[in-house]
Amino acid sequence: MTQPISMVPYASLPLAKRPNANTFQLATAHPDSLSIRFQGNQLSQGLTATQRAYLDQVHTELQRYSVDDVKAWDEAKAPPIALLNRLADLGTYVTAVPVPDLSQADNQKAVAAMLQNPDIQKALGSDKLQRYQRLLQQGGNSPQAKSVLAQLGKDGHSKITALGAIEMAKTLGVGVATFLGVNSGLAAEPIAKIGTDAQKAFYLNGINRGLFTTAFGLTESTVGSDPRSVKSTFKAETDASGKTVYRLNIDKRFIGNAARVVDSHGTVIHPGADFIAVFAVDNPKAPPSQRSYRFFMVPRALIGEEHITTSGGKYQKMGLKVVNNGNIKANDVIVPEIFMLGDPTQPPKALNAYPKLMALLDETRLLVGAMSLGQAEGILETAFQYAQKRQQNGHAIQDFQGVIFPLLKLRAKAAAGRLLVMDDAQQIDEAAAAKADPKSNRFGLFTSMAKLFNSELAEDSAKQAINTLGGAGFMEDPQDSLGLAMRYRDSKVLTIYEGTSNIQRNLIGAGVLMAEQEKAKQNPLHGINMLASSNGFVSTLKQYVHPSRIQKIDAAYDYVVANLAFALKHEFEAIQQIWQSGGTPAVYQGWADQKDIQRQQRMESLLPVQSKLFILADIAVYRKLAQLAEARLDVLSHQGRLGEVDRQQQADLELFLDIANDEVAKALVEFNGNAIQRLETNYRATEHPSV
Repeated sequence: MTQPISMVPYASLPLAKRPNANTFQLATAHPDSLSIRFQGNQLSQGLTATQRAYLDQVHTELQRYSVDDVKAWDEAKAPPIALLNRLADLGTYVTAVPVPDLSQADNQKAVAAMLQNPDIQKALGSDKLQRYQRLLQQGGNSPQAKSVLAQLGKDGHSKITALGAIEMAKTLGVGVATFLGVNSGLAAEPIAKIGTDAQKAFYLNGINRGLFTTAFGLTESTVGSDPRSVKSTFKAETDASGKTVYRLNIDKRFIGNAARVVDSHGTVIHPGADFIAVFAVDNPKAPPSQRSYRFFMVPRALIGEEHITTSGGKYQKMGLKVVNNGNIKANDVIVPEIFMLGDPTQPPKALNAYPKLMALLDETRLLVGAMSLGQAEGILETAFQYAQKRQQNGHAIQDFQGVIFPLLKLRAKAAAGRLLVMDDAQQIDEAAAAKADPKSNRFGLFTSMAKLFNSELAEDSAKQAINTLGGAGFMEDPQDSLGLAMRYRDSKVLTIYEGTSNIQRNLIGAGVLMAEQEKAKQNPLHGINMLASSNGFVSTLKQYVHPSRIQKIDAAYDYVVANLAFALKHEFEAIQQIWQSGGTPAVYQGWADQKDIQRQQRMESLLPVQSKLFILADIAVYRKLAQLAEARLDVLSHQGRLGEVDRQQQADLELFLDIANDEVAKALVEFNGNAIQRLETNYRATEHPSV
């Protein structure tokens, strides 16, 4: 291996002098490297001993199941309850949020009071009530499990949850990871962020030990990526005994873990979620600023089994069949106050769940990105192994460039995608450790990048893997397709739920422009280092003797941002006036929290340039990934002799920088169309603002 040049920044080295510059040659020179060798978590730098031990434990449990087991769950349309129970028995099932210690007196007293409530007792039923009482008497988890959970929390919930999601999706597929994630991540988040101490202790310990399962009820028939438009409603009332109750009208669709699962003989395999976290609004017709939103942990029994149906009916779903999605339509559901998340004595503004929901979705979107990455890694590992074994014309098909090069490019993208997931997780964990205000620490821009890039990577990997297997990949029999047919069907949903790819591009493109505006509050065009002209792009590159790949990507990014900023100059000035009149909130607040009519006008102003925003989003994603790859390569270049895993990562990231440069160049060509040419003509005819 070429020795790195000491203390020389990696980006400044000419490509020919960089270690392992010929990435295709390096990857194909070592046949063993073709077995993907993601090595699980070895490529995740900075893990503590507790994190590694926990992930090893999860890996051991997942290895008990084969592709045949997953295929059986898929065919039966049954969730992996046995796996959930095994993980719950370990006492460390929920890692996404802190799980209150039931051996502490305050938590014991709070949960005991909850268990004495008649409404809670009715919701649990006698069997689960008795199990929970025994758990309370035992003081909750074992000392070892408590210690692990406590240390994982100190090490960072987001990082360990992301790594766990990667491992689950890689080993058993995204269907299994989604089902488990609905309980341990998605439904647990509103409890942790909104619930009272008693509610956190009760629900999170119950979920962690598998005493009951939950579902997250947000999506509706006309509401997906705009939660403020929910039509499910709540209304506070007083019952005959003088107690406060809430009347809910619920209309939800595609809710994971909501539907009951029954086999062909009519036997109930899984009863569905015991509690459904329903997001509802008091008055959907009121202006958004005057609406109040709440989360209710609605017991299944209160909704009624007749009001919960399987999504898709007899036609079911295209994929993700191990997740029992359900539709819920029920009117006049009377819900006791104890099931509303939050302290009812707080003022209405403090109880409004919408801001915390948005912060919650910023974080859970990262988990979809992590699951997508795991799905891609599992798919590629299978494809590489097949390419090693499958013979054609006396050669393993891995010897043919047409077979192996596309897989190598996807593996390089996966290496970069992992860096993005870990970087996002670290940012979220650092903000949590600092107890930062959620409103000023929104991670939507970055987690959208992880979700967008890795979900499309999973879909592309599935497509290429099927092509690698040929006819065998088209078979449903796992002995032929090695489970790839199922993974192919399941991968599509990753680009849909938690916001489609187009929604993510819209968020990223708009977010990037808003971030540039935040940098230049006095004038939207200040701080942008490019003139909105093709000459600006060329002149920027000319300042470098040999522009690096990163410098080319930066120049393209600046060029596109400047073009769009000029096109939206008047809209930015209007936003600036709004900000100045009401202070200067965080970027996302300025975009989403103003009066509805102003927000609508801003969104409409983006419609004529939405396709350009999408291009900006793609460039911004590759720019972020390239920056992370370059930083990691800098570290590797100064480590001296590298081990096999590090050498492969170095080769993959080198290849990724070439890929990123090519993808940004293509995007730039697409961006610089006739409409932009006309814009440039108009721009040159006007007085240039100072930049």
